Parts: sequence; structure tokens; C-alpha cells
Amino acid sequence: MLEWLGATISAVKNAGPSIYGAALISTLLLLFLPEEVIGQLGLTEFRHTNRTYAGLVLVVSASLLAVSLVSVALPSIRVQWETRKLNKTALQALRELTEDEKDFLRPFMQGENTRYARVSDGVAQGLVAKTLVYRASNLSVPGGGFPFNLQPYARRLLNDHPELLE
Repeated sequence: MLEWLGATISAVKNAGPSIYGAALISTLLLLFLPEEVIGQLGLTEFRHTNRTYAGLVLVVSASLLAVSLVSVALPSIRVQWETRKLNKTALQALRELTEDEKDFLRPFMQGENTRYARVSDGVAQGLVAKTLVYRASNLSVPGGGFPFNLQPYARRLLNDHPELLE
């Protein structure tokens, strides 16, 4: 008996949301269709003798389907929430830029992909700390300049709000 139950649970689990949906719909129909329709289908006796089991299948399948839907939707919702939070933080940092920081960022918006600055440059390192730019390489060019690039989300925000660099 327990082997059959284990095999059934394993099969239902492996079938996934499609079987949960099918079980939910079939038990909803079995339990809530009018008596005349159930009689025409020849399920009157089955409905009366198995109502408890059908109710149990209804609750379990609805629960499994809900959990499946949430587990599929949750990563997308989480990414949207984190993106919104990052954009809000970055936008606040862009609103509070000093004039020197704006001067450092303007060339990025005029077509440059990389700006060079010494690792001791406070403006560049301040923008790194604000996560608006990143050091693109650990190798410097002759003269001691390291390459810095604009973060993609910062570029998008500055394209959407060019007034932030004025």
C-alpha cells in the first residue's frame, strides 16, 4: 500500500503544474457542477461516495498549483524589485553629484566608453564607491591611469535624465 502511495506522490510531483491544474479543474467540476449534469455523466454515485477524497484532491491540487505559480513568479518579481531599488539608489546618487563628478561623467554621455584616472583620484574612486562607475582593468596605461567605465544602469539613468549632469 505504501509503495503505491509513494509511487503516486512521485509521479504527481514529476508531472508538475499541468497535473495540478488538471486535478484542480476536474475536482472543481465534480464537486460543483449541477446534479443534472453529473447525472448525465453517470457520476452521481461516484460523487457521493468520494466527495471527501475529491475535496482533499481539490485542496492539495490548488495548494500545489499556487506554490508552483509563486515559485515561477517570485524570481521575476525579485529581479524587478532589486532593479527598482538599484535605480532609486543610483538616481539619488546622481542627484547629489558634485561638479567635479559631473565633469568626470559628461564624456561618457558624449560617446566615450572609458575614462582614465589614477587610482588615487578621489573623484573616480568616489564614483566607484557610489557604484556609478567601475574600474575596468587592474592594469594601468603608461603614466599611471586606470580605465573606468560607466555602469550600464547609470548610463540608462543619465540618458533618461540628462539634466542630472547640467
